[in-house]
Amino acid sequence: ATELEPKNEKIWFEYAYALSHFKQLAEATNALHRVIQLDPVNVTARSQLGYLLIQQDRIPEAIETFLAAESLDPGNYSFKLQLGYLYDRVNDKQSARTKFIQASESSDLDIHQKAVDALKALAPVVYSRQWLWTNEIYAAPTYYQRFNNLVAPFIWRSGLILAERHGVEGYFSLRVTRDTRSTGGNLPQIFEDNFVVTSLGVRARPLKNALTVYGEAGLAFNLLPNRTATVKVRNDFRFGTYYSRQWGKRTPNEKLWFPFNPIGELYFDVSYYSRFHHNVIGYLQAREGLRILQAQQTSLEAYGRVNLVKDSGRDFFNNLTEAGFGLGFVPRQKWGIKLTAEYMRGFYFNLQRRGEPNPYGPRYGDLRFALIYGKYIVKE
Repeated sequence: ATELEPKNEKIWFEYAYALSHFKQLAEATNALHRVIQLDPVNVTARSQLGYLLIQQDRIPEAIETFLAAESLDPGNYSFKLQLGYLYDRVNDKQSARTKFIQASESSDLDIHQKAVDALKALAPVVYSRQWLWTNEIYAAPTYYQRFNNLVAPFIWRSGLILAERHGVEGYFSLRVTRDTRSTGGNLPQIFEDNFVVTSLGVRARPLKNALTVYGEAGLAFNLLPNRTATVKVRNDFRFGTYYSRQWGKRTPNEKLWFPFNPIGELYFDVSYYSRFHHNVIGYLQAREGLRILQAQQTSLEAYGRVNLVKDSGRDFFNNLTEAGFGLGFVPRQKWGIKLTAEYMRGFYFNLQRRGEPNPYGPRYGDLRFALIYGKYIVKE
């Protein structure tokens, strides 16, 4: 086929794929060079060539290839992560550090976490006298149709990676939660925890993976004082452990296409909260689906979701399970923004504190719309 259509880059690309499948790496490399010669802006061909060169241990050439791919698609954080690994292999620690810092700004949690872990592994060996400052921002205003309520949580952490073996980090945090239905005064109606919480904390990864343990101590400022909650400032102590993992291959592509790549995430958190009647609350969230549409950094996902909440204090709102489905739209990956629409069916576990019954019944349905923003920035 390549002899019949020697200038057809698609045929050359398919030929390269077939050669690599049969482990004919040198021939596949030559075929991809031909694709790039015919189509110099083909990012996919350049990235595949880079991986082939890595398999052949041709690291300097792989670096040049991924740099060229990055110049064509500067928002592709997987290229930055790969360049960090490659620079580390040739012992160019400064360049590796630069690329890992850039990759850590990815909104893809898997890429972000790998970059942060690589920085922590790099820091004690080469930069033991230099600490890394971190800034983490998370906001997720969400509308709940069930309550006709908009809830807006915001978290900012600013900390210092201490460059130790298990990724110990000290930080300052600011948490703000406000909703549109809760009111104070003589007849308060409270739907959410409307507080500003400032605290100092420390966290670490004892197993050197995504499992994190943490502890925080701070002050909580009541945004809705009323006659039953006259204290405006309270102590806030919390500690626990959480785990977060996201998966899903993101294949670079210049045009609109329908990859149907599997995607998903898993998150759980078990923590003690002094301010909530010394309660221990556990959260589990799991999501699995498909990336059904992609165009460069824009993508659309469809997924199913399961949530579980359980506590030690028998609060009815902390003892429930939910299942449903949703859509997630990422307008541009490097912005760190995602828009979601979900429908969830929920079931309460028929638990309640004495004198605080569940007024909503055992089951419910809820339509939710959210705008999620997340960024993690590392600076020297």
